[in-house]
Amino acid sequence: MPLLRRLVIEPVATLDGLERYPKLVNLEVDGFYRDLTPLAALPEVTSLKLNGNLFTDLAPVCRMGGLRKLEMEREHPLDISVLAEAPELREVLMPRCPIMATELTALQAALVPWSMDFTIDPPRALEPLRFVVYSRQDEEMKRVREAKQLKSNEEYHRRVATEDAALRAAEGKWFEEEIYQRLNRLLGPGWGIPNGNHVPVRRYADVMRFREIVQVLREISAMCRKPANYLLIIEPHGDMSEDMDRMRLRNGEETADWLLKPFDAAQEKEEWENFRKGRLEQREFLEREHRMRLQQQGGMEINPAEFAHKEEAIPKEKIAAGDVPDGVEDDEDFQESEGDWNDDGGLMLPPPDDETSEMAQDLGFYAVLLENTLLVASSHDERENATYFMGEEPLEWSDLPEPPEERPLPVF
Repeated sequence: MPLLRRLVIEPVATLDGLERYPKLVNLEVDGFYRDLTPLAALPEVTSLKLNGNLFTDLAPVCRMGGLRKLEMEREHPLDISVLAEAPELREVLMPRCPIMATELTALQAALVPWSMDFTIDPPRALEPLRFVVYSRQDEEMKRVREAKQLKSNEEYHRRVATEDAALRAAEGKWFEEEIYQRLNRLLGPGWGIPNGNHVPVRRYADVMRFREIVQVLREISAMCRKPANYLLIIEPHGDMSEDMDRMRLRNGEETADWLLKPFDAAQEKEEWENFRKGRLEQREFLEREHRMRLQQQGGMEINPAEFAHKEEAIPKEKIAAGDVPDGVEDDEDFQESEGDWNDDGGLMLPPPDDETSEMAQDLGFYAVLLENTLLVASSHDERENATYFMGEEPLEWSDLPEPPEERPLPVF
């Protein structure tokens, strides 16, 4: 137990005894404690989450020499100015206390940035970029990937047992933010939003700057302590609705604070109906399960059809020509031809714009970007599209000069 690395403690009245775990790196404590003094005996903790409203003196936290991130789940404000004295603190969060927003912003400006932990100075020198295509059916590549995957799995299990999970999560968050800000400066707001190391590019004007995007991402990789890998998702005129929702929330155009959101009767009704439907389905399932168990106990023959879930959907073949299914309002635009109703609930889909669809299909592709190599699958469309944007012919993975074990692999 003294070697414990991660610990979550739920409702406690005191923190006494924590000094018995000097090797802790991630700690979360929930309860009604007031005195934080025992925390000063934990020099290796990098991430601390305190859930409670009763403590007021944060001075002991400043004596935690390795602390990088402090999160306090509380609604009551308190004096956080003392945290400016914490030697290694990078980030302080109070997500449930918007009252403290101004103080938190001022404090954050005085703290050491996360980049001190995750970057090197000077960055690594970038080699000339190699544009490489590979076949997913290449037996040599399959062999090398399988061998590296086994080794990677072993390393992963060792790392999970020993690594600082919170610090790794903080690095991922910093990395994602760095991508977002750098591409914002290059392409302008609204280009999209990264999801980890997945970078979608969907505006046509942005896609045409593909080489510039690649260079920016390589520069980010070069300044990271470890080279970064990216999955580039190139979809001109692709669906940006999910990206736009995340960008509005991130930019403050929408609030994550439910207290500040206006009441939406239609949305509340929909959520209630979905909740009610789910609970009714659960009740019906439990009722069927109970009846089946009673029949089994009584030695009765079980008829599976009797306990099958009864679908309410109307098969297409049962809809007569000119009829509209129950629950769908009559609409002169309703078409009887097959394909007007999708398989996910019978909603009529608007016809695609032929020009837009053709453009997206013609120019879209996926690519794996390593620090000095861009890898694209050798299928005809992907190879052709990537070659168009790169403005050069690719190298074949199988023809690279280094041994197969040392060649770059499409891993992200």
